[in-house]
Amino acid sequence: MKILYILPLLVGSFTIIQGGLNHRIAQVIGVTQAVLISSTISTVILIGLYFLVKTHTDLLPSFFELKAPLMSTFKWWYIIPSLAGCAIMLGIPYAMNEFGALTTTILLVAAQVMTSLLWDIFILRHALVPMRIVAACFVLAGVFFSTRK
Repeated sequence: MKILYILPLLVGSFTIIQGGLNHRIAQVIGVTQAVLISSTISTVILIGLYFLVKTHTDLLPSFFELKAPLMSTFKWWYIIPSLAGCAIMLGIPYAMNEFGALTTTILLVAAQVMTSLLWDIFILRHALVPMRIVAACFVLAGVFFSTRK
């Protein structure tokens, strides 16, 4: 098994940790302020990462390198990931409040599986493999069974 497979597992865990802790913080100060704190700290960290990558290009994999000047290549749709990030940071704590962590996660994973299947087909132009459809159906079955009382 490649060590890189650990990365999505960690990120998936961080999604629940972030959402769960933002939910706990939101119970005290409100979700808007909880997400504002997270976003501000993330912005500071990313500004630091930007300057690290800009000045020490050899420290990180080439994927992180600055490839072109931002303002000369900026497209309107570059804002969509930020809007999605806001929806994630606000939506997960709210959903956890309504459904709990497990049901929220199962619904989140189901949405990710279906969206990634469509992304692979229509954006990346990957062939539709029958086993992927079977796997997606298993995920949907898991959603069905896990949300039954």
